[in-house]
Amino acid sequence: MIIFMNIKVEDNKKDIQWINTMKAICLFLVFLFHSEFYCDVRFYDLTSYYVRFYVSSFFFMSGYLLLNKQLFSDMINLEAKKWWFQKGGGRTILSNGIWRIIIPTIIFCTLIFFPKNLLRGEEFSINDYLVDSILGKSSWFTWALFWAEVLMVIALLTRIKNIWFYFVFGIAMVVIEFFIKTNGIIFLNDEAMPWNYRQGLLACIFLAFGGVYKKYEDKLNIIFLSKTGKLVLLMMAILYVFLIFNRYNSMFLFYFLSFLSIIILVYICKMFKGNNITKYIGRHSIGFFFVCGGLPNVFFILTTKCVPISLGPSLPLVVAVLSYIFAFFLVYVLNEYLPFLFDLRVLWNNKNKK
Repeated sequence: MIIFMNIKVEDNKKDIQWINTMKAICLFLVFLFHSEFYCDVRFYDLTSYYVRFYVSSFFFMSGYLLLNKQLFSDMINLEAKKWWFQKGGGRTILSNGIWRIIIPTIIFCTLIFFPKNLLRGEEFSINDYLVDSILGKSSWFTWALFWAEVLMVIALLTRIKNIWFYFVFGIAMVVIEFFIKTNGIIFLNDEAMPWNYRQGLLACIFLAFGGVYKKYEDKLNIIFLSKTGKLVLLMMAILYVFLIFNRYNSMFLFYFLSFLSIIILVYICKMFKGNNITKYIGRHSIGFFFVCGGLPNVFFILTTKCVPISLGPSLPLVVAVLSYIFAFFLVYVLNEYLPFLFDLRVLWNNKNKK
């Protein structure tokens, strides 16, 4: 608790309060989802209501930040070749994706692979390690985020300024994934292989949606941050719950509900001021993702052994809360003492400073 109470996070102009709060909320839901999986118990069927936005919100926020810098600034006026080599341009985006997403993903998957297999009582094999850690089977989100950003960089090479072009591009990626799925196109005998590229195709539309929201954010703020706007948000939330409760199902409705729930969550988060805890979680969200699968498994085992009474449907919530708190301490310690795990370039930068 000392870390929670005394944590100090330096101000950063890049920080956006509602994004940090949104990341903190969605990360907890990620931990809850994994806790439900290991506990084999649903927390009062809450999953049905958050599954449309708890991960897609991260793609939305990434698109908001990426397209804000690339489309709604002077960067878009650069020709393709100059933009590619410009600091903050295409090459920088891909380089950061490799150093900050892919390499840390492989490192953490490698560190977790052996304890995970030991915990589950599974045998070790080189093939399982390669599929799980190198080909990304156990880390679909980070690989999907990387591929979605790669695809968005390709779209940005057109230097088209209209945000709706990128939204249509996102729809096209969904259509391509649907074609691959319906025609049974599979590589390496696994739908997710290689590197969860299909999830990356699906994630593109949420990145583009983040850009669409950025373009109209000021106008939407006027609507939703007013007194009547809060009533509109409430009506939107009621519509969302109604459609989920009655289990209407179609691809169009899935995306409609995803977009609707993301907007609702954005404005709920904008109603809160945030604090150093949400700010810290927001800045280091990738670290929480790396441990969101393993920790709920560990705390499920510990809880079932140490708690003498049955917790029933509340068990996943208890496991999620304990896992999330421990994850905060773990990510904090790793960032303080082993920051290179999240970006190996820290090692070179430290050498250059010396």
